[in-house]
Amino acid sequence: PVLPGQTFTHQFTAHPAGTYWYHAHTGAQSAMGYHGGFIVHPRAESHYDGQFTLLTMDWNHDWDTTMGYLKMQYGMYVHGRKEGNQENLSGAKYSMFRAQSVLINGRGRLFDPNTDRDNGAPLETFTVKPNGTYRFRVIHSGSVYPIELSVAGHKLKMVASDGIDIQPVLADGFFVTPGERYDFEL
Repeated sequence: PVLPGQTFTHQFTAHPAGTYWYHAHTGAQSAMGYHGGFIVHPRAESHYDGQFTLLTMDWNHDWDTTMGYLKMQYGMYVHGRKEGNQENLSGAKYSMFRAQSVLINGRGRLFDPNTDRDNGAPLETFTVKPNGTYRFRVIHSGSVYPIELSVAGHKLKMVASDGIDIQPVLADGFFVTPGERYDFEL
């Protein structure tokens, strides 16, 4: 075992190149942020002016890990009555997990529909230069809900799916579901 204060280095050859991720497998730990990107870069030099990794996730601001796990395990009760599963826009049923925000790299805002305002929390930003070419690696590390991504005023050149290069295709945006990874150029 690796004891507190100690370190351990495991060396290995990673193959193939691509966008991957690691995450917890106990209770709701992954849903509460125990995850991260794992990028295997190709040996050849990159033609990009920059690369960015986006860890996206659905987030609940009210429940801790234990509460989220218990509600997913035993159900959701409101005013003493058990609620049914939630539905997405297409009518697909999902668990009792209620997402209130989408986080990108741990940053996002909570919107209050009663006041039509958000909490002003910082958002993730990416600095790019005009006419540059950038690779964005999107990893949906969330629990339940698909997320739609787009960049206002830009077409996205989709170049990889789940760590594997694909024939590039232009898109206005895309949906990513939990566990999926997509890479696009901008």
